[in-house]
Amino acid sequence: MLFIGIKEKLEVIPFDQTRPDFYVEVFDGEFKPVADKFENKNIYFIGTSRGCSCDFGIEKDMKLQDFSETEIEQKVRQEKSFLNPIRQFLGTQDKHIKERIEKTKKIIEKEQSYFDQTLKLIGLLKSNTTDNSFTELYCCWAGEYSEPIEKFKTINISQVKFENHFEIELREKVKFIRQ
Repeated sequence: MLFIGIKEKLEVIPFDQTRPDFYVEVFDGEFKPVADKFENKNIYFIGTSRGCSCDFGIEKDMKLQDFSETEIEQKVRQEKSFLNPIRQFLGTQDKHIKERIEKTKKIIEKEQSYFDQTLKLIGLLKSNTTDNSFTELYCCWAGEYSEPIEKFKTINISQVKFENHFEIELREKVKFIRQ
């Protein structure tokens, strides 16, 4: 669960069941114990299309989107499995390869979606962190809202390029400043 604290109010972006995407939810109810962890008083829950915050993050080296369709097919065809000879014998190997390629493409689409949603979060951080105000993030597991902060970090947002690497750690409070 990822929470953001900012000086000004944010526009709420409700979770859309039919077209799930990045969303910003009003901070209330069960989340109340998290409020003590923030200096800013406008606190929101930030989520991804999966309905939680688990998929935020960018690890540039692991982007599956960088593979072409041909490379994906080659990778799938090169996979070693003790079942391959059986599939070959039964005549189901080509069907299996096609299914694996489609499954891999869907994984790539999801990864691209989470990448895009993380860029939206980064944009939100950048636009709300000014010379006069800071932005805070705090991450914890659902239901562990009262647990203590284990790590503190301050990041000067004008000196860091997040598009290649952006990770959020559990029970870590990050304060974004612009200097």
